[in-house]
Order: sequence, then C-alpha cells, then structure tokens
Amino acid sequence: MPNAFLLVDPSIWESFNAELYYPPNYDSEGFIHLSYNHQLEWAANKFYAKASGVLALEINLDSLGSFVQEEPSAGLGLFPHLHCGLPVKAVVAIHEGARNVEGKWAFESV
Repeated sequence: MPNAFLLVDPSIWESFNAELYYPPNYDSEGFIHLSYNHQLEWAANKFYAKASGVLALEINLDSLGSFVQEEPSAGLGLFPHLHCGLPVKAVVAIHEGARNVEGKWAFESV
C-alpha cells in the first residue's frame, strides 16, 4: 500500500507530545482524513486555503493494517481514512507546504 499524508497545522504538531495523535475533529468524524500523493495539494488548498502554514505528515500505511480503509469522498475518488489514533511511529517524514506563484499550497519534497 502506498504511503498517505495527514495535513496538520504546524503549531499543533510542534506542541504535540504523545504516542498517538488525534486531530481536533476526530471525535466528530470518527476517523482521521488522509490523502494519497495525488490528492495532497487538492486537500491542502481546500482545507488550509487561508492558513499561514501546513505540514503533510507522511504515513506508512502498511504499519496500520486494517485500521486504514479507502472510502469515497464527494466524487473525488477513494481517500484513505484511519479509524484509530495515528501512532507517531508510523510517520516516516514531515513535509512543509509552501505557496507557489499562484498562492496555492505545494509540496516540493513529496
């Protein structure tokens, strides 16, 4: 299974200090929204359009087993969803978003 990405606000991730990460919307959603590489910039520009920064945590999905499910999202194809907290040890890289010349989020290191 390919790696996936979780978008997070840099200040939230920098202050995080535990073994399992739950985003602020986990209780209301019941899962963690992830994106594959080809969905990453779309998701960043949709959900972090007005943010001053965004990080993409690259996650090894193979280490999460059956807790990851691909589910359809509003006609945009299948997105990976994590149905548990994110173990920090599953994060294999952190990529910082940068605005391109059009003002859109891009991830050069992905």
